[in-house]
Amino acid sequence: MRVVSSRWFEAAPEIEDRGDGLQVVREDLLEGGSKVRFLPYLVGDADEIVFGGPFCGGAPYALSVLGREFDRKVTLFYAERKKLHPRQIQAADNGATIVQVPHGRMSVVQSRARKYCERTGALFLPLGFDVPEAADPFIEVMAGVRQRVGDPDQVWCATGSGMLARCLGVGFPNSEVVGVAVGLASRHEKQRMPENVRLLTAPEKFEQESKAACPFPSNPNYDLKAWAQMVPAPRRQDAVLERPRLMPTYCTECGRSFDEHEITLLADAADLSDDEVRAPHPPTRLFLSGCVHPGRRQRLVLGPVPSPNPPSEGERARASSHDGARSL
Repeated sequence: MRVVSSRWFEAAPEIEDRGDGLQVVREDLLEGGSKVRFLPYLVGDADEIVFGGPFCGGAPYALSVLGREFDRKVTLFYAERKKLHPRQIQAADNGATIVQVPHGRMSVVQSRARKYCERTGALFLPLGFDVPEAADPFIEVMAGVRQRVGDPDQVWCATGSGMLARCLGVGFPNSEVVGVAVGLASRHEKQRMPENVRLLTAPEKFEQESKAACPFPSNPNYDLKAWAQMVPAPRRQDAVLERPRLMPTYCTECGRSFDEHEITLLADAADLSDDEVRAPHPPTRLFLSGCVHPGRRQRLVLGPVPSPNPPSEGERARASSHDGARSL
């Protein structure tokens, strides 16, 4: 019997202050990612745990970490691939048994996993581990984060099964929770989310990776898609305040220059009042980073994101005289 030396899943989340009202909960630094926060409360004393999931998912890997640490048998069902995804390889390295289902859609993969459990008596866990027993310990962790960061204007995350966004809505009742859906659209449509939760849909297909740049490790199939929506490219007009060409990119009250991500606002420009547009600093936001480099206890030393050069006096004068221009 393997001896577990520590309850690593109870470690307090690491919160990285990126400045300018943005904080990142670095759950990628927790081995297994955020789902290991509640997994021990779901598996009980089961000798074997079974899960059917996507090839790039964090849930199967999290379960493999739990199996390794608690000396439990973990059996993972996937749709068959010619080449295993790195996360599947890592799960196998942790001792999980990989079962590939030929020509398997997710419904078929789930069906095969359930039938295996009926035959063997193993414990079956559904997609996203979305069961009532998981909610309370997950929300408790979120409440601890809230005690440290307060009530941000927004909390952003990627959401597959919908559980993370739903629990964040409860854990941060005074914040708007924005979940970027990366798959299972039919599932999201059927769920009842808290009133403070808003869902967006990632433009990429589930199996497509996001190519967005990110200053820390981020899973291109999951949370990087949320980061790309929260920190959009300058030409995106649905999330970034549209400015006249000569609009100054600095705060008119403190003179501090803005990055594109600093002017991401809570609504379209048409919905903003003059007071909101002239706010001296951007709204505070919290971004949840998922597990992307499993098993690698990597810590990054991150410097400030480069800001554009402050405008010259001439540019400021032309901007202030621009008809209809509004200063940030």
